[in-house]
Amino acid sequence: MQELLRNIGHSLQALLTTASMVQIVAVAIAILLSWWFGRQVRNTERARSTLIQSGLQARLTEALLISSPHIAALVLISAFGGVLHALKTDSHLVDLSITLAGLMLIIRVVVYLVRLSLGNRTKGWGNTAPNRARYPRLRGRRRSCPLPSWVDSITPIVGPRERAEERGMESEEMNW
Repeated sequence: MQELLRNIGHSLQALLTTASMVQIVAVAIAILLSWWFGRQVRNTERARSTLIQSGLQARLTEALLISSPHIAALVLISAFGGVLHALKTDSHLVDLSITLAGLMLIIRVVVYLVRLSLGNRTKGWGNTAPNRARYPRLRGRRRSCPLPSWVDSITPIVGPRERAEERGMESEEMNW
């Protein structure tokens, strides 16, 4: 326990040095500036009209608008990292921030591409609650919700033994 506390103390001492604090503040400023820049870009009339248009050019423009804060953060943090490398000072935290900003940009673009590939089925991404008016009794009826055909074949195997017996399956058929 003493060794763990000692290691935490050494890590905090290294983090609270002047060079580390300058890097942390610079990364925070870059994140705030990129957030502001992304908001300014999205609030333009051209950005709003892109959402209504269709076609490849409109989707590429929308992808650029959506990923603009991540691109701005990556550029600003990379510029600061270049300055630190030119001055030959410690830049470990900025290098990690560049990697994280690049990964976040990749993730954001991939999520956008997945959303585009799914089409209209993505309306309300966080809203996974079933529509109560359309599916009144999901719990008691297996057929009330449209499921792919392969789900029907594995449901008796995956479900509890009691439910399978209610459906008329014997335990020998379930291959327990």
